[in-house]
Amino acid sequence: MVAYLGHEKDIRIPDGVESIGEDAFSYTPIRNVVLPSTVVEIKKRAFSHTCLKYIDLCNVECIGQEAFCICKLETLTIPKSVKEIQAEAFAYSGLVLEQIENYSNVKIDDRILITYR
Repeated sequence: MVAYLGHEKDIRIPDGVESIGEDAFSYTPIRNVVLPSTVVEIKKRAFSHTCLKYIDLCNVECIGQEAFCICKLETLTIPKSVKEIQAEAFAYSGLVLEQIENYSNVKIDDRILITYR
């Protein structure tokens, strides 16, 4: 998926999509996203600068740099499928460590989760 041109706040990505492209949803009005099991990659800044509160990562393997930077995520579950989370993926997303359920082997630290001080 290269870009989202809609105005819906709650969306379901269609089956068959394998990757969410760089900046695909940046600056859109989305709030809730459900990914199909076919999505394995979320690229750089894909959901940055949105009001995104919830996303089901399903079978995602790689989360790109700043993918969820400056969002409004309330909670997050990182599934076992995740193998890589790049720098600042959740920077200023509104999340703190206590709001993340991490089932992957990827460590969540200050490099990934930058918060307001």
